Amino acid sequence: MEICVPQEVLDTMMDKMDQVMAFLSRNQLDADQKRAMDSNGNTVVGAGAGSGKTTVLSYRFVRLLLENPELHADNILALTFTNKAAKEMKARIANHIRRLSEADGILSEETRKHFLQEWTNFFPRSQICTLDSFCSSIVRIDCLQYGLTSDFVVDEEKCRAQFRAIARKLLWYDKGDGRNLLVSLNKPDVLLEKLAEMAMEEFWLPGTLNAAQYVQWFFDAVESQKKQLKGRLETMFSMLYAAEPGSGDTQQIFRALVKKAWERYMADHDFDAMMDAGLLASFKAIRGKKGGLVEVRAKIKDDFVAFFSAYNALNTIFLHQGQIAAVAGFFAQYHDLCQAFKTRQGILCYNDLIHLAIDILKKNVGVRRYFAKKYRYIMVDEFQDNNDLQKQLVYLLAAKDSYEEHDVPPAEMLDEKLFFVGDEKQSIYRFRGADVSVFKQLGAELAKRDGTFVEMATNYRSEGFLIDTFTTMFTKIMENPTEAYEAVFTPLGSVNDHPEHATITIMLGRENENEASDEDDLAHRKAWEAKAVACKIDEMLHGDDYLVSDRKGSFRRPRPNDIAILMHTSGAQMLYEKALRSKGIPYEISQISRS
Repeated sequence: MEICVPQEVLDTMMDKMDQVMAFLSRNQLDADQKRAMDSNGNTVVGAGAGSGKTTVLSYRFVRLLLENPELHADNILALTFTNKAAKEMKARIANHIRRLSEADGILSEETRKHFLQEWTNFFPRSQICTLDSFCSSIVRIDCLQYGLTSDFVVDEEKCRAQFRAIARKLLWYDKGDGRNLLVSLNKPDVLLEKLAEMAMEEFWLPGTLNAAQYVQWFFDAVESQKKQLKGRLETMFSMLYAAEPGSGDTQQIFRALVKKAWERYMADHDFDAMMDAGLLASFKAIRGKKGGLVEVRAKIKDDFVAFFSAYNALNTIFLHQGQIAAVAGFFAQYHDLCQAFKTRQGILCYNDLIHLAIDILKKNVGVRRYFAKKYRYIMVDEFQDNNDLQKQLVYLLAAKDSYEEHDVPPAEMLDEKLFFVGDEKQSIYRFRGADVSVFKQLGAELAKRDGTFVEMATNYRSEGFLIDTFTTMFTKIMENPTEAYEAVFTPLGSVNDHPEHATITIMLGRENENEASDEDDLAHRKAWEAKAVACKIDEMLHGDDYLVSDRKGSFRRPRPNDIAILMHTSGAQMLYEKALRSKGIPYEISQISRS
């Protein structure tokens, strides 16, 4: 439910804000952006790339100060995910407030003095920061109960190095079955790195690791994964069963095997019995160029082999439950040693900060009420890029004063102070932890409590030709979402229209006729790909086929810092560096920095 304001007061506020915006920028907000900026109740904004979300967030910050004389800049909490985004947002808001404080003769003297007071007295104390930075400030208030002093530091490199050292020592001295199994399955350096990564991602304060609970959780996860794979494999088996084989012996043999396995499955529903290694070997051996079976195999080959092998691997795990319990015991020892290092040395990981902050806000009602009263408005950018922990944190900060439970409040116990910005299309980054299911759930919860949803679907950054092409592609990729983590696709519009300067180039590698898949062949293909990309960039830098806007109405050749190479993983990075150096193309390596 939005705050009720008399119409005559609202009209005056709108006149003031229109004046302020006209002074701050020549560009007017579109209807969706203005609706988001003007929203007062709990609001969820779906904002695609280049849709002007930072502009809306900064103008909304100014509007809240303009329309609420008793509100100050340090009563508004603005959170985002990366240092870069936080700095950009703070700089934008700071520029608005500073300019308004100096606007003699343009705005009323009352408005100018109001923003002068904000600029000198309150904005320096404002919290426009990363999620990690804000969590750190909460933890320092009540860290003694966790064995930490308030001068703790966050140093992920030091933590990782120490976790490796702890793992090395434990592997050397521990002679239990769990340790022995891990050593037998992994190379020493690989095992150390896996254990260090496990400690970084899965061990956090104030968490504990109970070996028996871990075993139960592990097998529940394995069973869940089996069910997912089973559904995919059932579909592929039915396609193979229905396909007509060609005349070749390999096709006839496979056809007979899959027919027998599928009919046995349909009779007794024992899916595990169908997962015979001989059937997979026969599938790999299929040869020939004709027949429906060959066509189906070509469509599903990689997925079928991967899912088949993964399913059988998961089945094998259930044969070794005693060994899994021993491994869990080893993990529990390792967990306790890593946690002891953190509390003893006062050195934490980023993961610890949000878990500790949530635990403090749950247990310490006084601290929770302090922050809830201090921050009358909370704005969160890039919400979908984290997980449910971010939602828990913000819900605790927005809890009503009457809420006294030591848990995360339900939506009906929240004050109307929340403003979230997210993008469901970030679901394509699920491989790095993006979880849009939380963003979707958030919108549904707040909508039930009279919350507002605004979709900002116009892109102001990219050319219309590119946006139209991506919309066509992703409409197909994201159609018919069935999982909570999948996005409901909303097409983007665009205001830029220079089709002669917008191009998409698809570079296709040469197909290997023998379908070789050994590591040497893969490395050769990656090296060829890197060289081809470097040649294309060289062509872009020295030719006139890929001109870019100079932001002044003209176009120019791109410079090296206009070009980005995005990679799924850093595995091929050195090949790209070598290829770029061979062409004399300057480059720099950058990674996402959280805080």
